[in-house]
Amino acid sequence: MRYVFNNPPVWGDLLTVLSNIWLMFIALALTARDNEHIALNLIYEKLPSKLSLYIRQFWKIMIMVIGIVLIIYGVELVEGMRGKYWEMWYFEISFQGIEFKENYMPKKYAVAILPLAGFLTTIGAAISLMKKT
Repeated sequence: MRYVFNNPPVWGDLLTVLSNIWLMFIALALTARDNEHIALNLIYEKLPSKLSLYIRQFWKIMIMVIGIVLIIYGVELVEGMRGKYWEMWYFEISFQGIEFKENYMPKKYAVAILPLAGFLTTIGAAISLMKKT
């Protein structure tokens, strides 16, 4: 768009950043569920199996706590977030085509990933906790 049409979209950079942030938070929930997060397996292998299991379960509970913190403070942040992104136009599809509105995307939509990721992370860690591996 920039070099061929000399008209780059103003929303491209912001959309890329927001998509990357959302992807990372969703990946957090998936790694908690699948127990694929960074772990010190070398240390766990040297410990007795019972102790290793207890330590792993402790960390899964800590990940659940982090998820709950993300829910609590994420909801608080979303409710208090003011302002709008001028780059992200609100548009409506009608019979006349696409109409761009003067109302821009609220910033609370971008940070809504925090409580959502907290919920998904808590559920993923709970699933992982039930597996006992």
